[in-house]
Amino acid sequence: MKNLNISTVTTAKRVGVFSLSNKKNKKWEITWMKGLGEILKDKSGRVYLIVVNGVIYKIGGSVDKKGILGTMSWYENNALSGAPSTRTHGIHMLVYDELKKGNNVEVYMILSNKVEAPVKGLFGEKTMMVSIDFKEMENLCKSDYFSKCDKYPKWNFQENNEQWPIELVESCNQVNNQSAANRKRK
Repeated sequence: MKNLNISTVTTAKRVGVFSLSNKKNKKWEITWMKGLGEILKDKSGRVYLIVVNGVIYKIGGSVDKKGILGTMSWYENNALSGAPSTRTHGIHMLVYDELKKGNNVEVYMILSNKVEAPVKGLFGEKTMMVSIDFKEMENLCKSDYFSKCDKYPKWNFQENNEQWPIELVESCNQVNNQSAANRKRK
C-alpha cells in the first residue's frame, strides 16, 4: 500500500504534537507549537492533517470559530463523554492506539487565504475580505492524495467507502449509552 509522507507536502505547517494523557475523559492531549500565536485561533477555514510517523493518516477540514484549537478540541475533549459521533470518538481512539504503540502523532494545518469578494447582504452587496471555502481546499487535498496513492488516507474511512472498525463503533455506542443513562439519573 502506498502512503503519502508529510515531507512531500509544501503547503502545510506543523501546529501540534499529540501525547498520552492521564486526565479523565481524554486519553491524549495536544501540545501546540510555540510561536504560532493567533494562527492557532484564526477563524479562517482550514484543512488539518493528522500524521503518524511522517505519514498522513487523516485529512479533514473545518471553520470552527476557535480556529484549529476548536477543530481539534472536538477530538481531544469531546470523544469520551457526551454524545460523540463515531468519527469524533473513532479518531480519538485511533490516535490513542498509535501513541500506545510509541508512534509519533502530529497535526498539521493548511490555512485558507482571504480574498476580496462581493458578499450579498439583505440590501445589497459589499466587497469584503473572506476565507476561501475550506471544503474546496479539503476536497483538493484529498484529490491530491488520491492522485498519488490511488486511495485516501487510512483514517478517511468514508472517502475510502469503508466501514469504521466495529470495535470503534461499539466503543462509541458504549460512551453514548453511558451518557444517556447518566442524563436519565439526573
